[in-house]
Amino acid sequence: SYEATKMTTRPGYTFKGWAESRDATDATYQPRAKVRLDGAANNLYAVWEVINGTLTVKKVVNLDGDANNWKNPDFSTEVFSFTLTGDGVSETFDLKDGQSSEPFTVPYGTYTITETAKDGWTAAPSASQLVTLDAPEKTVTFTNTPTK
Repeated sequence: SYEATKMTTRPGYTFKGWAESRDATDATYQPRAKVRLDGAANNLYAVWEVINGTLTVKKVVNLDGDANNWKNPDFSTEVFSFTLTGDGVSETFDLKDGQSSEPFTVPYGTYTITETAKDGWTAAPSASQLVTLDAPEKTVTFTNTPTK
């Protein structure tokens, strides 16, 4: 008998158990179950389940206390466009000051969120952010300051 005591972990996945088929999505044997092998060519395959989390993007407009900026009604209605890409995901969406995107349910992994450049605005920390989703929820904030 063989006991797999040093199970390799796989970031972004949960180990479900073992199966006799390479393409199985359900485990035939639960983790740490004892399995009797009959001496023939027995192969067991690890069955993994993707862990999903939610990624939310928030938009903030920073007027830097400049009273002249508050007089411009366009700032409150300004629309900023974004793209979320990575791990087979490609989403585009628009946000205004104070808005947050609907949470995107995506597998744990690394994603790029890019704000489309807009004349008269500077994005911070940058117009493109590389984000690693490694927790159940993550919010990324893009702050823009008018340059006009």
